[in-house]
Amino acid sequence: FIYTIFVYIIYYIVSILLYFLPKFKAIQKQRREILKNALLQNTKGKDVIWLHSASVGELDQSKALIAVIKRKNPEIFILQSVFSASVTEKQLIDPLIDAYFYLPFDIPSLYKPILKKFKPKKLIILAW
Repeated sequence: FIYTIFVYIIYYIVSILLYFLPKFKAIQKQRREILKNALLQNTKGKDVIWLHSASVGELDQSKALIAVIKRKNPEIFILQSVFSASVTEKQLIDPLIDAYFYLPFDIPSLYKPILKKFKPKKLIILAW
């Protein structure tokens, strides 16, 4: 309960700060565009596996795991998410990753479009 309240407070503070910090606003806009592009991907008839990596080190681990998954079943749709701003979009571009995005704030309404669109069969969280 306290966590949820805290997340909403931070979310609204960040929303206000976007008006005063143009660089931060640009980063948030880029993240929204990347998510929007991911949501446009066609997953029809494919099982989706969602891999989440907090930052760069976990993303490297994720890519090794994705290679094994795709080798065994090339038809699997791979959805990759990251949290850290240290991960650049260039690092996310990989021929084995079908769609990628930056994780939004931990608010249920922000995850509904992701879960509704992809309906992942598995979620694999890579942690250090």
